[in-house]
Amino acid sequence: MGSVVTADSMYWRGLTLILTCCVQAMDDVQIKSAAVDIFCYIVEFSPVTVREFMVREARQQDDVS
Repeated sequence: MGSVVTADSMYWRGLTLILTCCVQAMDDVQIKSAAVDIFCYIVEFSPVTVREFMVREARQQDDVS
């Protein structure tokens, strides 16, 4: 099943990748805290968009496996 890559999905994928890297790889507590705060603000601002993105990503992961 083919998937359509939109600018919106590329934006969310890039943003989540950056925030995930900041939280997992950085040893700086302030950077980790800022990344978590940013993610919380995004979820608070647009929970539906975040939910749709997460569902889309999960479906793509299921298609790959």
